[in-house]
Amino acid sequence: MKKSDAVKFFYFTLSLIAAIICVLYSVQVKKGIITGLKVCSEALIPSLFPFFCICFFTTGLAQGKSGFLSRLFSAAFKLPPEAGIVFLLSMISGYPGGIIMVNDLFKKGILTRSQAKRMCLFSCSSGPAFCIIAVGEGICSSKKTGLFLLISNIVSQIIIGLVLSLFSKEKPKCKEVHLYEEKKDYSALFTDSVEKSINSVISVCAYVLIFSAVGELIGITKIKEEIKRLIFMLLEVTTGCIKCGNKPIMLAFVLGFGGFCVFFQIKKHLQSLFILFSQGLLPDC
Repeated sequence: MKKSDAVKFFYFTLSLIAAIICVLYSVQVKKGIITGLKVCSEALIPSLFPFFCICFFTTGLAQGKSGFLSRLFSAAFKLPPEAGIVFLLSMISGYPGGIIMVNDLFKKGILTRSQAKRMCLFSCSSGPAFCIIAVGEGICSSKKTGLFLLISNIVSQIIIGLVLSLFSKEKPKCKEVHLYEEKKDYSALFTDSVEKSINSVISVCAYVLIFSAVGELIGITKIKEEIKRLIFMLLEVTTGCIKCGNKPIMLAFVLGFGGFCVFFQIKKHLQSLFILFSQGLLPDC
């Protein structure tokens, strides 16, 4: 059997087992999906959608002129000035808004390949709405704790970005390549931002639903509670924070790590980024 056929057979078997589990434990799967929908409707959609709209609209305007703060960002992080607003908005929008915006700048030719890869490493974190309201007020019953977690998150992102810039070997900026037509007016830019935002939110929620169902199935196993808690912390950030309880150090870890659910959300956009190269649509700078 060829290696490719063996891999296909493995995934087919895995899918078949997953289907059987969904049938045998339909009640638990349904409960997990309902829990995921509740998380999406009460926490994710209200906090992410408006920020995504603002972020996409702002990055669409991030062309040409740049202010003092953008030039300061460019000098400190060794990135184009236009990337400064994306870094700022990535700390406001939360997972995975930063990666989506970096990908957007990359498609427009503002970021080179090496710059986009580097920026992805420090432009993805939990947003203020989730840290302060959902975690601080909701889990810890303290907005101050949520604010502390947010500040620690932001400081860590800044430190990572500055350290990476020290090892960056800058290359001449690519000739700007536009894959899309320039927006003719602000209304077109607004509608495009809304459409991108709703697609991004739907994608985020879909992964949350899947991982919520998986988490519910893990919950009925006979694994030790400590191991279950660790698995939840690694799987999905919202459930992981709930399982941590009022433990700021553990919460800081979960918020910084993000969970495999966030990894899959990010992978989609990073994958599209590298596909552009394999198809020769963008220069490799």
